[in-house]
Amino acid sequence: ASLNFEATEQQLATAKVTRVRSLKAFLTQDKGQQWEGTSEPLLLDLEGGLRGVFRSEDEPWASVAEVSGYRFARLMGSRLVPPTVPRVLEPVAGQPWPFEGKAGRPGSLQLFVDGKPTGDTLPADLSAKDASDIDVLSFVMGRYDNHGGNLLRDAAGAPVLIDFENSLEPQHWRFGEFSYARRGGEHPAPPPLGIPGDQPFPFDRPQK
Repeated sequence: ASLNFEATEQQLATAKVTRVRSLKAFLTQDKGQQWEGTSEPLLLDLEGGLRGVFRSEDEPWASVAEVSGYRFARLMGSRLVPPTVPRVLEPVAGQPWPFEGKAGRPGSLQLFVDGKPTGDTLPADLSAKDASDIDVLSFVMGRYDNHGGNLLRDAAGAPVLIDFENSLEPQHWRFGEFSYARRGGEHPAPPPLGIPGDQPFPFDRPQK
């Protein structure tokens, strides 16, 4: 509640990186938490004591979605999403470089929150504003990967919403039915449940 979002954005964007490691390894080995993600973001230690989660991909999309989700939350007046900025990661002396090719890897850097995952449903004790903000953010941004690992509780018990990786993808939606995110012209379910991307909308027999 006391975090200065603007000052934190500035630190994330400019502070020197002192350590680079796997976020998955940190959470599972150092913190003893279960890993629910499918991507492999990095945990960066910054001068001044901040830690950030760096996400990058060969075709920037997920990292752009992370920054967009944060900016939209701020426009709503919500503090649910941790400060997230675009940043180019350069090699750090003595630290592993996990990317192939030349130095200078663009991506997003989000403030690391040492939080605990919630359950697979929205906690009953969420405030009405936080619960409605989560619904609006998820609907407008197309953020449908809702599970306990993406809604955390920080040390003070406040909700923290993370992981906008799959948002901003082209989507078709029909009131009262499941919302589909398209990847590469096909819906992300294996045959026979997968629906070809060129099938006319609305779908006759939508399936999750």
